[in-house]
Amino acid sequence: MIILGSSGWRRPRHALAVLTVGLGMAVTQRAAAQGTIKSPGDHPDYVFEAEPHLAASYGAGFGPGFRGTIAILDKAFIPKLNNSVGIGVGAEWLFYSRHCAGPANARVCDSVGEVMVPVVLQWNFWVSRQFSVFGEPGIALHFYRGYHADHGDFALDPFTIFGGVRIHFSPAVALTLRLGAPELFHYDSVISIGVSFLI
Repeated sequence: MIILGSSGWRRPRHALAVLTVGLGMAVTQRAAAQGTIKSPGDHPDYVFEAEPHLAASYGAGFGPGFRGTIAILDKAFIPKLNNSVGIGVGAEWLFYSRHCAGPANARVCDSVGEVMVPVVLQWNFWVSRQFSVFGEPGIALHFYRGYHADHGDFALDPFTIFGGVRIHFSPAVALTLRLGAPELFHYDSVISIGVSFLI
């Protein structure tokens, strides 16, 4: 919803996207050989997933974030597959370039940023002991600071969706890569990379 000129950020953002896809593909073949997807319940036993991460948005924003997910169903909607469900809440602190307006002798510059708060249903598929994938439909709240055309200080997106992969180093620690559309109908997107702690 906030697009303040992304040309300066495109290369790093695209590099992060390529890294995400590349790492996902690198573990797929190994995961297939040690699959657990057809063994319901054969995944780490945890109650809470804590995931600090770094996030970048289409609108040239970049900053830290956090997701916390509470496991609610150990065996979820497809009985014959190794899938589980959790409820996730998070926050992304996205910082943008300063916006300046007005004549040269009286320019006014605003610090521009956003806090995004997604609330999602996380549906996990535990493909192997080293690899899992998830989808996250939900809603997103947006709190804005500084200049942003056509918006107030707060907005609610009634439908948002994320998807991602985890590369598991151990039953309790994984590298988590996520791509999503928190502002789905405004063609915005966010990508993040972080570490998940399954507690």
